Amino acid sequence: MANHLFLDDSYPEVLADIARTIHERLMEDPRIKLPHPIAAEVAMSVAEHVRKNIGGVATYIPRGINYELTLRDKQMWMDFKGDNYSELARKYNLTDMRVRQVMERISKIERARRQQNLFEASDLA
Repeated sequence: MANHLFLDDSYPEVLADIARTIHERLMEDPRIKLPHPIAAEVAMSVAEHVRKNIGGVATYIPRGINYELTLRDKQMWMDFKGDNYSELARKYNLTDMRVRQVMERISKIERARRQQNLFEASDLA
């Protein structure tokens, strides 16, 4: 029990959740593994920073699904060999058709990034 972050009952519930989550991650993440007293101090410092700088404002915290999909799609693009749709579908738990759609979308983005636009105003002058 000595490794739990105990907070006063009057401390705002959302901030307490934030502090506890940060505390837990700081102690359990293998890249960090801070001892309890330091993790508790950092967690409370962050929660207090949030309270003072964001408190009183209705704030929506997104789940970040699009961000996660973007990361997945970039990794899938890096794994793409040109003909391994079925392999990627199994690896990423998608259908072959969905993998093809993702590869087509990223291919267009990459092509546009690499190719110069022939019709830009700066080129016509």
